[in-house]
Amino acid sequence: MQNIWRHICLFLCVLLCGLASDSLAADKTATVFIVFNFGAKGDGTTPDTAAIQQAIDAAHAQGGGVVEFPKGTYRSGTVELKSGVTLNFAKGATLLGS
Repeated sequence: MQNIWRHICLFLCVLLCGLASDSLAADKTATVFIVFNFGAKGDGTTPDTAAIQQAIDAAHAQGGGVVEFPKGTYRSGTVELKSGVTLNFAKGATLLGS
């Protein structure tokens, strides 16, 4: 009896891992909105709030997407996050609250 439960648990784990990897693969095909294209400077001193919000709004208007922060330091005030939008920070990207 224990053997059957082990097999069932193993099957469920494999199934859930497969579903998780499918959702990650879907994110890789999403439209990418790079904050530099919306006017962000990423220099650590210039306020980037408006550019970040514009990128989020554009991604949401397209039905979702990824807002990409390349390497840099982004100074931002409050932004409104929206459904279907993923924020992705490249290695070396920092978001500072102001």
